[in-house]
Amino acid sequence: MRFGYEADAQRLAYRWIYMVTKAFVDFNGIVVEKYDVTRPVDPHKVEAEYGNQGSDFKGVAREGFGWVNASYVYGLQIVNAHMKRALGAVTRYDVFLKAVESEDAGIF
Repeated sequence: MRFGYEADAQRLAYRWIYMVTKAFVDFNGIVVEKYDVTRPVDPHKVEAEYGNQGSDFKGVAREGFGWVNASYVYGLQIVNAHMKRALGAVTRYDVFLKAVESEDAGIF
């Protein structure tokens, strides 16, 4: 990473990966094409002319979509090992951050 924005890049990558992972877990392994990042709850329920096929997920490719899959893999290159472990446990970013801050302060 260059330009001193590593923390911002990690935060944004974490939040994106978390959102995709959460939808994947909640919907039995389905990776949808469209997300509304402004919706804290159910960001995968997007009203669009095409994609996501409404909220019933009929016709959604189970293997995901190229841009989503690629951005997910790229995001994993940005986050650190500690973040990857938290993502594996589907931990929200705010919960992860609070735990890290508690560790840094010596509070266990």
